[in-house]
Amino acid sequence: MEVHAHSHTVPIAIGRKKWTHYLWEFFMLFLAVTLGFFVENQREHYVERQRAHEFAESLVADLKKDTTQLNSDIKQIDFVAPRIDTFRVLAQTKKISDLPGGTWYYYARFTSWYFDFNSNNATLEQLKNSGSLRYFRNKEVINAIAQYDKICRSIKDLYNYEQPIINSTIELRSKIFNAFNFDPIMDFNTPREKIDLLMQKDIKLLDSNLSRLIEMANYCQTTIKDYKNRKSVYQRALLLAGDLLQLLKKEYHLSERTPLEK
Repeated sequence: MEVHAHSHTVPIAIGRKKWTHYLWEFFMLFLAVTLGFFVENQREHYVERQRAHEFAESLVADLKKDTTQLNSDIKQIDFVAPRIDTFRVLAQTKKISDLPGGTWYYYARFTSWYFDFNSNNATLEQLKNSGSLRYFRNKEVINAIAQYDKICRSIKDLYNYEQPIINSTIELRSKIFNAFNFDPIMDFNTPREKIDLLMQKDIKLLDSNLSRLIEMANYCQTTIKDYKNRKSVYQRALLLAGDLLQLLKKEYHLSERTPLEK
């Protein structure tokens, strides 16, 4: 009987990879994920930086409007306060008949003047309400924004504090003076000649009771103190606004004129 020997062949492994190949694939996948994360992170930082720059430009534009208004109001306070003080002194030291009625009218015209500064705070409110303050990474900038916001809110409170005295003054003034006679001098830019002409006129007061005039003068004394306090707060606000402007310009490399002002 013939015996046939069976030969055993080992199958060739098809597609079998070395362990180094798997390591390389893992490394490439890890690198791709890491680079993707890095790029996305950089993109987010870029977007946030751009948003911060846009908000900074808007804030600078608002602050410049505020400083213009604050400086204008300070000039008006410096113009009005001495005239109110003159009215107060005249009421305490003179008889009504000692002066032409036009003189009383001129100085009384300023006694009810009040200031109601409204900050251009649209950008600031948007930053606070939307959580966009996070775009500002510089803590010094954030602190300066908070300080300026605080003093602007304090200025708003001044109006509510001062208004009762102003209202009482207006009530008394309406009983003593005919407001129609204030019309020729309502404008701060009224020519001096026109003012002098009015002050020499013999204009009758509605009420010649000196005690009522003195009562009005007493309210004016409080008004003058309020003006001094308001001016002090305005000056503080100007300093804080100036500091914030410089920080924003330095941090975000803003030119003297921002695109929003052009």
